[in-house]
Amino acid sequence: MRQPRIDSQLIERMASIPTQRDIPVISMAFSIGTCFWALIICMGYKILQKEYKFIFLYIPIFILWLTIIASPVFCEFRYAYPMFMTLPVYLSFCLKNNNQKNDHNNNKIDDKNNTKKVI
Repeated sequence: MRQPRIDSQLIERMASIPTQRDIPVISMAFSIGTCFWALIICMGYKILQKEYKFIFLYIPIFILWLTIIASPVFCEFRYAYPMFMTLPVYLSFCLKNNNQKNDHNNNKIDDKNNTKKVI
């Protein structure tokens, strides 16, 4: 293990936080199960919104999850690391407003006066 250039107890304590499992919220942030459930919830939200074109984006991460489950080193963090790295991307897909559809419906042109009505 590399030694930090700044010798401080604070830095050592910060480096040990991900390995500790006694801090409830922080330990959940580094949990493979929490990451997987966040992805499941995001995909379920896209299904409820009937935006089926985004569901295909989740397929590679679920294939990764299946290989993690089938492997002899179950739930090893280094194999699930791609899930953690792509989680912000998947969350952004989940939280993305469909502005194109909303702008198209909200900005209608009145045919008689040829003016734009904002509803």
